Amino acid sequence: MIFASFVKNKYRKLLIRRYDGNPAVFYFDASDFPGLDKEPFSFTSRGGNVLKGYFYTYPEHNGKLVIFDHGLGGGHRSYLREIEFLCRRGYRVFSYDHTGCMESQGKDIGGLSQSVSDLNDCINALSAAGKVTGKLCVMGHSWGAYAALNIPALQQEVCKIVAISGFVSVRSILDQQLKGFFSLYKKDVFSMEKTANPDFCELDAVKSLSGSNARALIIHSDDDPMVDYELNFKRLEEELKGSSQIGFITVQGKKHNPNYSSDAVKLLGDFSAAFAEASHKGILNDADSQKQFKDSFDWRAMTEQDEELWARIFDFLDHD
Repeated sequence: MIFASFVKNKYRKLLIRRYDGNPAVFYFDASDFPGLDKEPFSFTSRGGNVLKGYFYTYPEHNGKLVIFDHGLGGGHRSYLREIEFLCRRGYRVFSYDHTGCMESQGKDIGGLSQSVSDLNDCINALSAAGKVTGKLCVMGHSWGAYAALNIPALQQEVCKIVAISGFVSVRSILDQQLKGFFSLYKKDVFSMEKTANPDFCELDAVKSLSGSNARALIIHSDDDPMVDYELNFKRLEEELKGSSQIGFITVQGKKHNPNYSSDAVKLLGDFSAAFAEASHKGILNDADSQKQFKDSFDWRAMTEQDEELWARIFDFLDHD
């Protein structure tokens, strides 16, 4: 019992907390892309938190809406390069910060399945406000891809899903993260997750996609250190291989960012190593040091997108 409490407290401290961004990291804004419009739209989650988001468009757009669901660790502005790519193609993109992230309310993220709960509330709010016209597409990365993969179980009107580096279920990510001694307490941690989100925690993408008419494009790198390729992508590929509605793309050597260019993946790795070293040395403890560190990196180069992969994504999104 003592060890179970220790593991749950450690898990909560490391993962189930607020994510307000890192002052040593640069976050793009619409103003960094000339002509990109940004319109605010907020909604209230079932937990009573106001979640803040924005519609992004260029003046010439096709009217088709894509909801972009962000990953864990920051907010939607961590994905402005991806959002701008979609807008440049002609899409309207709505993206928001999840509960406990960046501009949104919440003392913490609530639990891993909070992303599915928030996405469900998001779609309901957009529909109620008359913001959804025509077919609805959802795209997400990592934590957001997990939400995108499972939202068809809740929202039958979602017609297309693009999931990048997503995990299948809360159970699958706990299987990956809680190993050795900690594996003895997976049931305790899962129980904590289920208490936080009882209506969503049991969702599994295999079942969510099998029971849906939605089409999905699932993308993963074979060396992803964050979301295990075998436990997640390969499981989906094996169990859903008979479905003509689901496509799979394996990318090689791109770690957790298969939509980035190879050069960007390398630069991101260099940044991560430098950040870890600077943090270890304690030289990022004041605003001036954080700014100097942040300004020493080329953030456009470090987030450069893989245009060949995006061509395949657009081929999927553009055609009915």
